Amino acid sequence: MDRRLRTKGRIRIPGTTELLLILLEYAWVLTVILNGNSVYHASAQKEYHLLELCVLLTVVLLLANWFTGRVRVVVREVIVAVGLLLYSVVYISARQDSMSVVDFAFLFAGGLPSLYLLFVALHKEGRLLQLIFKFVTVLTVLAAISIFFWLFGSNMRWIRPTTSFFINWGYTKRIYGFHGIHFQTQLDTTFLREEFIYRNSSIFAEAPMYNLWLDIALAIELFLKKKPSRGRVILLAVTVLTTMSVTGILFLVLCTVLWIVQDYRKQSAFMKRMIIAMTLLLMFPVLVALVSYSLMMKSDTTSYILRLSDYVAGVKLWWEYPIFGGGYANLRALQQYSYDPNGVLGFSNSVSAVLGTGGLWMSVLFFLPHFGMVLPRASGSREYSCFGICYLFLFCTTAYFGRFVAVMMIAFEAVLILYPRRKVT
Repeated sequence: MDRRLRTKGRIRIPGTTELLLILLEYAWVLTVILNGNSVYHASAQKEYHLLELCVLLTVVLLLANWFTGRVRVVVREVIVAVGLLLYSVVYISARQDSMSVVDFAFLFAGGLPSLYLLFVALHKEGRLLQLIFKFVTVLTVLAAISIFFWLFGSNMRWIRPTTSFFINWGYTKRIYGFHGIHFQTQLDTTFLREEFIYRNSSIFAEAPMYNLWLDIALAIELFLKKKPSRGRVILLAVTVLTTMSVTGILFLVLCTVLWIVQDYRKQSAFMKRMIIAMTLLLMFPVLVALVSYSLMMKSDTTSYILRLSDYVAGVKLWWEYPIFGGGYANLRALQQYSYDPNGVLGFSNSVSAVLGTGGLWMSVLFFLPHFGMVLPRASGSREYSCFGICYLFLFCTTAYFGRFVAVMMIAFEAVLILYPRRKVT
């Protein structure tokens, strides 16, 4: 039989099928992003079932790749996936009365095993990073759209809002937006308090959530791609600044330092001396001044005190429930230990939230891949380790532990550690 049609019983993928798979991948990427605290996830008017769609599309993507012969799933990987499922079921049995069982089941009983099978199968075929790179593509488009509407709509007011939207974000509030692709959710209260300047939040419920996604895209572009695009890096970095997030500014400084250190290893002795001189004379003083100013401005705000109390709250809750925590993603269990004069339900970081609400049982799933990725010997690549450092910083400074992206990153980093191989670009 013609090998162009069949190879070991596999169906050759024609152009149309390949296009459909690419569209399915972009649909999956967009759904994961929307679940990551977008206004549609926080909608008070309609339930979009984004978490359920994330799991469904993950399974569909896995089956589509399997049936078309793009990937193979072996028994050993299925056993690991079943082990992850049983690990999650044990936690549900222990803490079902103090958490949302449905959300947890979708995230860890359904999502994590499916993601593991999909990612390890794609990774073995050299296709995993190609899927992850699509996050950069989508977020670059969002960045361009958000810059336009943030500048000409929200702040210069040359373009009028076209829609209003109600979201539950600590409390129910009404926000205004432009054609459903950009929303005004927050005024800046850190840098330009008296100017009534809107922070760039794109389609997200608040600017820090948009900053999270921009930072992830920037880290992927810089450290997972063999040849980063200068245009994408600049666009993403500028958009991070428009979110007016101290976390974003610190993240840009972190990326700059990591990039200098990484590039430094590749240079000749003369170039190394030049890099050191330029850094000391120009960049280092600017970075120090920028970070100092940002922290000084932030320390005068109530949110700064709230953030600090959140780290303590997670540890206090864990101390009371060390094995299984207070119930995964149960913010009310955390609230009794945190400082919040307004009584608004919320949290500001993932690391202590996972420890406090999930205990050691759930922390193992997060901490092993996240901290392991930082080590070059575990990740098999200095570039991967730089990405791991960037992601660990975000995990310690931003709250998204109840979203599909948190589980996705567990699977992604675990696969890179368990199955080291050269980068695919």
